[in-house]
Amino acid sequence: RQAAERRAEEEAEAQQRALQGSSAMKLVKMSEVYEIEEEKDVFDDYDEEDDEMTDDDKREKAKIALIMVDLWETNEDLSITESALRKLGMLAMKERNRKLIRIAGAIPILCEFLRQADPRTGLKAEQSLALSVLAVLSRNVRNRDEVRKNDGLKHLMRIIKVKEDKDLLECCKALKELCKNEANKIVLRDGRLIEAVVPMVLVENQPVQEAVLDILTIMSLNDVKSQVTVRDARAIPAIIKLCQHSTDDIRRRAIRCLGAVGQNNRKIQQMVRKAKALDIVVNQLKDPNEEVKAAAAGAIAALTENDYSNQIAVRKLGGVTLIVMILADTSGEAVKEQAAVAIRSMAKSNAKIQSDLRGGPGIPALVHLLSAESMGARIHATGAIMEVARDNTKNCDIICKAGAPHPLVAALETENRVLQYMSEGCIWALARKSSKRAAMFKDANALEPLRVLRGSENPQVKKGAEWALEVLGG
Repeated sequence: RQAAERRAEEEAEAQQRALQGSSAMKLVKMSEVYEIEEEKDVFDDYDEEDDEMTDDDKREKAKIALIMVDLWETNEDLSITESALRKLGMLAMKERNRKLIRIAGAIPILCEFLRQADPRTGLKAEQSLALSVLAVLSRNVRNRDEVRKNDGLKHLMRIIKVKEDKDLLECCKALKELCKNEANKIVLRDGRLIEAVVPMVLVENQPVQEAVLDILTIMSLNDVKSQVTVRDARAIPAIIKLCQHSTDDIRRRAIRCLGAVGQNNRKIQQMVRKAKALDIVVNQLKDPNEEVKAAAAGAIAALTENDYSNQIAVRKLGGVTLIVMILADTSGEAVKEQAAVAIRSMAKSNAKIQSDLRGGPGIPALVHLLSAESMGARIHATGAIMEVARDNTKNCDIICKAGAPHPLVAALETENRVLQYMSEGCIWALARKSSKRAAMFKDANALEPLRVLRGSENPQVKKGAEWALEVLGG
């Protein structure tokens, strides 16, 4: 009873810490391990206030202006319009130009082309070109709002029924980008996008299948309504089937999609377990393709999140051993990052898995990952260590002896607030109730950076520093 009460008290303390200043800093969630876009979205690159116009931008802007003249005018000769759209598409392939094209007013014109499109009879040449250009422009973060404001989502939802493969693919590409916007996601879900694309999952058309799997993944991330819609559309058996596809890219996307759909959703996590899909995902941890292995580790993290039955099922399938092998072998940091997230998820509130990690290379490998070049790997290794150490004195001792204090203290001096906060929490978890472990952090010179962070403008970092200093007696 005393142990249960102590556990409840510590959970309440942890929740209080996490809630401090939650509006000021985004905490790391399991779902953030899913990388959907091959091309990065960078707000800073398209900040209209701070982005300085270069000489090259001025030349590109002049080219765009000439093209816009042809698009603004009504041309009886459609070849002029088609030529202008082709040129615009070429210019849109350059990232910085996507902002300039939006400012020039191209998106309303492109959406107007699509307004007149009839998927039953097929798209006209100029409509097909407009669709392709819009798909590329939608890779820009701010352009996604413009497309919605100009009814582009509504037009794309009609065009998704087109029979022509090329136009269907371009429509899927556009929707994949557009559903990354939260406001767009709601419109598309309410417009029954999920129900429209689910039948395409098993149609043997690799480019379309890949795009559809990405759409379902993005729509389902942190969105229970979309997860339920995917389930009710009977997509889960099809996604599970594709998890064993012979093509690496489809297999990787299907595994990732399964994780996104089931993440922290008890009913879907149970469905996946009963369908024996955990066996399939665990088996992919042995795949020679690193991207597939990373997807499998990320899916395991999502499917075991707060689900004890799935944690134990993965453990019985040998998943813990396989993930430790990934952490300890020569895999790249991207794969190891996903493995750390899986450990973090599986070890949470699971004493058996904590014990499994006590021996062997798991803990030393996680400690080594604290010094990774990748910030994501460092963050998730810190989170994994925190869960492995939670309420486990033996593991705390092993972690500290493996050398964790120095990299955790070094993390306090980075500029990354998430890493700072999580490192503070990890120091608190490791040093509490042990003067010996607290002394190891003092010897690693933790007090000074923690005192600096105690004055942080970020309320979470500030509170985390206060908690860490309290257990260190500083």
